[in-house]
Amino acid sequence: MMNFAQQEFYVAGGTLSPDAPSYILRSADEELYGHIKKGDYCYILTPRQMGKSSLVARTAKRLQDEGVRTSYIDLTGIGGQKEKQSAEAWYMGIANCLNRDLGLAINLKEWWAERNYLGPLQVLMEFVEDGVLKKTAGPVVIFIDEIDSTIPLPFSDDFFAAIRSCYNARAVKADYNRITFVLLGCASPSELIKDSSRTPFNIGHSIVLADFIVAEARPLAAGLAKDEKSGEALLQRILYWSGGHPYLTQKLCSAAAAAKVENDDIATIDRLAEENFFKPKASQSESNLKLIRDRIVSRNWFMVQLLKLYRRIYQDKPVVDNGISPLHNALKLSGLVKTDPTGHLVVRNNIYRRTFTDQWAKGEIRPVYNRLIFRSLPAAAVVLVSLFYFFFLPMVERSIVDPVQREQRLKELREQFVLVDGGAFEMGDVSGDMIREYDFTSDEIPVHTVILDSFRISKYEITNLQYCDFLNSYEMAKDSAEIWLEIEYATSRIFPRGRYFVVEDRFKDHPVVAVSWFGAVAYAQWLCQQLGGIYRLPTEAEWEYACRADSETAFNTGENLSTNQANYDGNHPFKDYPKGFFVGNTMPVGSYPPNSWNLYDMHGNVWEWCSDWYRVDYYEECKNEGIKKNPPGPKIGSARVLRGGSWSSYSQDCRSACRRWDVPSICIGIVGFRLVFVPQ
Repeated sequence: MMNFAQQEFYVAGGTLSPDAPSYILRSADEELYGHIKKGDYCYILTPRQMGKSSLVARTAKRLQDEGVRTSYIDLTGIGGQKEKQSAEAWYMGIANCLNRDLGLAINLKEWWAERNYLGPLQVLMEFVEDGVLKKTAGPVVIFIDEIDSTIPLPFSDDFFAAIRSCYNARAVKADYNRITFVLLGCASPSELIKDSSRTPFNIGHSIVLADFIVAEARPLAAGLAKDEKSGEALLQRILYWSGGHPYLTQKLCSAAAAAKVENDDIATIDRLAEENFFKPKASQSESNLKLIRDRIVSRNWFMVQLLKLYRRIYQDKPVVDNGISPLHNALKLSGLVKTDPTGHLVVRNNIYRRTFTDQWAKGEIRPVYNRLIFRSLPAAAVVLVSLFYFFFLPMVERSIVDPVQREQRLKELREQFVLVDGGAFEMGDVSGDMIREYDFTSDEIPVHTVILDSFRISKYEITNLQYCDFLNSYEMAKDSAEIWLEIEYATSRIFPRGRYFVVEDRFKDHPVVAVSWFGAVAYAQWLCQQLGGIYRLPTEAEWEYACRADSETAFNTGENLSTNQANYDGNHPFKDYPKGFFVGNTMPVGSYPPNSWNLYDMHGNVWEWCSDWYRVDYYEECKNEGIKKNPPGPKIGSARVLRGGSWSSYSQDCRSACRRWDVPSICIGIVGFRLVFVPQ
């Protein structure tokens, strides 16, 4: 065994020097080096403390030894939103790093001042071309670390678009083939350019930094025990806890070396894991665990959906990884989960499984619901609500579960579908309001012609009572309700009571909310069985056609939408129209006047699911293909289309052309649906 008495062998946290004896070579080392040598742009977007910076330090040293010029830019050292730094100072900071690392010897202050008639990003791009490329020969590799620190900056989209422009310039300026960018950080590619109207950041090769496998980690056994066999036995137990996570592995190895564990005493390794990660004080203060907790716990709706997904993974329910899902990416970037060889998401290691339990997730979710439900209720109201549940609700339940009354409601629902004659219409921002009034290009253009066949669409949104009928007559409802409806924390107005699902009497005619896209589809499939024919969600084109009802204005009511015409947040009227009032909740379906085709609540009340996948550039594709007949939407995607706005929306989000989206699994209190009926 090697003697490490004169040096620190293990390094837990921070960047390892290129010659550190405990640096572990992974397949990513050769992969990154190989792509850089070929001139490929690369990005390493992984959770924190996975060894990104150490990998870069070692790769940069290897390149420098071969005569390649490199620059390492840590964006946290330049400043960000907290420092309230101007775009000019920020871009100049990047130029200063390039000037220093590449030895350009440019008087940057004078050089920059001579070009003050240009925007700061233009000046930086000139510096790359006139400074970096003209004053160097041979390849130049620029490593940009901590790119996630730019996400809150108002000009970050421009910065990453500029990097992409350097890549695109290779086609017309051969010199740009000499320059290669490597981006590092804790972000997903979709976060780098957030404006949905701009081309996504879709260049370069993704370098995956995986956890250590046993064969890779074997050199770490050298510092654990006097003989090789004992050292490997201790390392195996360390890997049992850490799962090969670089930081956690190094930390447990360091603790074992400091404790001078003798022979193959794995019980001591377990004790060290307990002391370093699981005891209450350690669990709250340990830096890696704190990073995960801080990244996930945000006390908002996204956190709720994130932790609901995590609970499914923790309970070993199969969740196939979707690389373009915001929820999946957020969980993976936290480090808490990873993708296993079968493509499923799993808890990353036993340290995390022991720390971030199912009970922990439930405990973090609960305060969000409590705040939303009770923040506006005085103590007396809470008491009255409780009395209602205990004394008056049983009377309501009887009418809900009565099969005769349920059949009657189904018959009434069948009569509520309005025939919409087919025809052609211009789909999208026909009035140009979002460009003219808000000065930005949206996913609502280009306007394009669509032809639709006739269809029938429900006059109202599906109500809580109607959805209860589905849950109470569907044998698998108890097992599947959690992916259809948010019932655990009373976000919806429906909740389980004994063998049945019930709804408060005052909300029975309100639209069902907190229903996922899957829950809407399940209801439609059940209705097919009950009533015959085909019931389904409307396509996005069908929804807009029905909403417009031959209108070509922002709303089917004209150029304005008042709070006497729809349920939305009247504190935020359209354009310069007068303010209205804010109800602050859903209203019973049919509370507002219908459009000219006798359809209610097409503006406001609840966002409505459509069948289509969402894609920001889909209208561009439609325009290029010419007139579209019965368009079903994109073939694949990660999110589904939402239309119509809700009770909490600003008026502009209630426009006929407005498009929004969300992941199909999400259940929030502003989303419901209506259906289309196609006779057979």
